Amino acid sequence: MFATQFAVRIRNLEASLFLISNYAIDNQKLENTFKKLFSLLQIKQPLGYGLIRVGSKDDGGYLLADDFNSNYLAISLGIGRNVEAEYFLAECGIGVIMFDGTIEKLPMQHKNFVFNAKNVCGKFDGRKSQGNLVEINQIFNDVEVKLQSKTNHSEQEKIGPLLILLMDIEGSEYETILNINEDYLVKCRQITVEFHNVFSELTNENSRLLLCIRKLKRTHEIIAVHGNNYGGSIQSGARDYPDVIEISFLNKSSYQFTDGSNTFNHPFSMPNNSNLRDLRHTW
Repeated sequence: MFATQFAVRIRNLEASLFLISNYAIDNQKLENTFKKLFSLLQIKQPLGYGLIRVGSKDDGGYLLADDFNSNYLAISLGIGRNVEAEYFLAECGIGVIMFDGTIEKLPMQHKNFVFNAKNVCGKFDGRKSQGNLVEINQIFNDVEVKLQSKTNHSEQEKIGPLLILLMDIEGSEYETILNINEDYLVKCRQITVEFHNVFSELTNENSRLLLCIRKLKRTHEIIAVHGNNYGGSIQSGARDYPDVIEISFLNKSSYQFTDGSNTFNHPFSMPNNSNLRDLRHTW
């Protein structure tokens, strides 16, 4: 299973590097390609809450707001062989429901873990291999039932949105996010997504990347952005343009915000590949 997942990553990286090479010699074309993306990535700072790095020091770590409550539930889509972020949440008393059809079992266990060996999709749309798939809205529907049994209505009203969503699903994030019912999105307190194939998405006329970010920003503010140095990038001057980008979001209804610093390089950011320098960009 893991070999299949790794092969998919290699194939996607090869395709991305081929596309990236077409932009490496034209700085103006490169900047214009990313202009719309960076105009959307306006980072906000939640008042009264700092950010914390959750999970690994390298690949698999996320920046989230330091606000964790045992009443929350987490949904983690795409696990691979690293569950350190999920383990941190579980140690906070948070139930973590995980989905990944590329592995048969988790690399470590916790009493607050629930694992499903299935991959997430936006909609079945007549796919033949439905046995290994689960629709995103079905996941949220099932989790909502768990929330109702965990906290009563008055507690939920007092605390606000109770879900934390982690998503790293190797390119399937686009159809998944675009198909999430917005009634479920508003119930997510925090969201972090790894967006893949940035170059190919930005060169499409109807960029799913931009559509996804605009959709998430209707209910959430961006609190952290990081370029993944595993995914390939172009350096232009002192700036790096990545093909994989990680973005963390915080629900507008539960926090107040002030302007933050638009940079990949939050003090708690670390390179996904510790053998290479971290990507740099400020806009």
